[in-house]
Amino acid sequence: MNKLEQFDKVHAEAMERVQQYLSIPEDSYEHGMVGLVKWMLNTDQNPYQYLQQEVAGWTGSSTGFVSLLDLIHHALYDDGDIEFVKVNGQPKIVFVWRHDDGFYDTILSDSDKALAARKGLKAEDIVEVMDNIIPREFIEECEKYQLKHIQKCYITDAARRGVQFADAHYSQYKCWEEDWRHEFEDEIKWQKESFEKTGVL
Repeated sequence: MNKLEQFDKVHAEAMERVQQYLSIPEDSYEHGMVGLVKWMLNTDQNPYQYLQQEVAGWTGSSTGFVSLLDLIHHALYDDGDIEFVKVNGQPKIVFVWRHDDGFYDTILSDSDKALAARKGLKAEDIVEVMDNIIPREFIEECEKYQLKHIQKCYITDAARRGVQFADAHYSQYKCWEEDWRHEFEDEIKWQKESFEKTGVL
């Protein structure tokens, strides 16, 4: 077996494992994995937004993705460490126990720490641990955050580069709606005027 054949074999085995996660019976205690896997396969959110930085890159290949699913499954249904948190409001899955001494150092990026420092905040001030949350509820939190984030970016880009540009760019996101140009018309106008006054435009 040459290297290409080995690669094909490993990929096929990984895809089979992903299908096994998608086929967990509805009456199983572990069925929550199904919705999470489907969402992770189909979401247009950046994995570095909702996953701990060290594992976010695993979503880029079939073997890495199934390794991530194994890690999540073990943490949720066995005895692994996992927490659902919000960092500056952004929902994240992190693989560290909240009471570990290095909890905040592990889950916060350098930019997160720098932002907290500029605001005069401690690490614990920008981190919220979501208690008793199930995968479906985590997904809902991610979707709500993503919607607000994309809408904010849409308004900013519409003000700086025009509504036509913003529509073309953000229409790639599932949450985008054509009516945003009318719904956020006042905010876009106000922000454009603000940019003009400060010399940004």
